Amino acid sequence: MEFQLTEFQNKIQSSLSSIYLFYGEEDYLVSVALGAIENQVLTPEARDFNYDVFYGRETPVSQILDVSETLPMMSTNRLVVVKNVDKWKEEDWKIFENYIQDPLDSTVLVFLAKAVDRRKKIYKTLLSQAECLEFKKLYDNQVPQWISYMVNKMEVGIEKEAVTLLHQLVGNSLAELQSELTKLSQFIGGRKKISIKDIIEVVSKIKVQSVFDLSRAIGESDKAKALLCLSHLLAHGQNTVGILALVS
Repeated sequence: MEFQLTEFQNKIQSSLSSIYLFYGEEDYLVSVALGAIENQVLTPEARDFNYDVFYGRETPVSQILDVSETLPMMSTNRLVVVKNVDKWKEEDWKIFENYIQDPLDSTVLVFLAKAVDRRKKIYKTLLSQAECLEFKKLYDNQVPQWISYMVNKMEVGIEKEAVTLLHQLVGNSLAELQSELTKLSQFIGGRKKISIKDIIEVVSKIKVQSVFDLSRAIGESDKAKALLCLSHLLAHGQNTVGILALVS
């Protein structure tokens, strides 16, 4: 996934497509890809005149088409982003049918969707005519690599067990991981490495744990999860002697 995104970022620096389709559940990756296009297409001074964002069926499709066919003002390109196109019906897509076959060279049109039905004619057309990228939710074994990647971009480090703990607390959402890592990088100040202790103090998305979770983590030699469970129990007033008795 990281390679796919890097390859895409490199590709748009050399050539832009007229139409893009980004689809999938991983909003963070979609936003990164869209940001790369924004930076490539728009200059700061021309942005206000040449950047339009529309949402699904909230705007008449004919109006979106008109904007897409409008020449840019004081710029080489215009950027049009249409979100939630998976909410469009067949008749909505028909309005765009001719444009997709013969788009305006100066417009970069980006369609965003959570999911696409590859059996439908319009998506078959888009997959053949447009530059398409799918951003799936990450598998568990992909998350540690992404945490390390994000931390590296922030120019800090992170302990190996802290990576595991952060994953357990936050889950597989890259947007939420990015948010928590940003808070952590600010929290550690001049230090250059994020620790388990930092994560326990900063990360807000703590799952409900019980002493049985703690016992299971100890039995599985999962130090990171055991520390999390213990921290949660103590924070909620559990007696240490009682915890030891139940664990034993």
